[in-house]
Amino acid sequence: MANNNGNDVHNNKKIPEIDFHDVLNNGNYVEIAENVVLHLLGNNANYRFKWNGEKMKMKPKSEIKNKKQNFYLTTTKIRNLLSLLNVIQQMVKEESGNKINDDTLGKIQYFKMRCAYEAGRDSAVDDFIEKSNIMNYIEDIKGSKKNFEIFFHYVEALVAYHRYYGGRNN
Repeated sequence: MANNNGNDVHNNKKIPEIDFHDVLNNGNYVEIAENVVLHLLGNNANYRFKWNGEKMKMKPKSEIKNKKQNFYLTTTKIRNLLSLLNVIQQMVKEESGNKINDDTLGKIQYFKMRCAYEAGRDSAVDDFIEKSNIMNYIEDIKGSKKNFEIFFHYVEALVAYHRYYGGRNN
């Protein structure tokens, strides 16, 4: 529960504002993924996040988990995207050096195109792609193996939190 000045009444801790458009890193990708899923779920509670400069309110985690709310987006849809990334991740792991080669960069661009295609086919996927900022995060990879690995783990975290907060299978 939050009071009017943004402090959590239960533990007197300020609820963090997250800028979803920051560059992903090892210190923030899990929190951003969870917040994206919470954002996809709800609209009227105590968690506050920054989204393109606007403050949004989220339902408390305990309330969401207890109600087992369903998403319009199925776990299968986002797992299909993750399976494409798994193939690319294997390619990246097999490469030497810190840079991703051109063939693998082409596969990453193909993944971006598939995200756009799936978003065009299904409004729930479109909402997910937009709110998770996947298209911009793909651009942030910029040929770096480290950036790709963080992006890959971010997508894994999205799938995990989607399932944790009640994402449906089909």
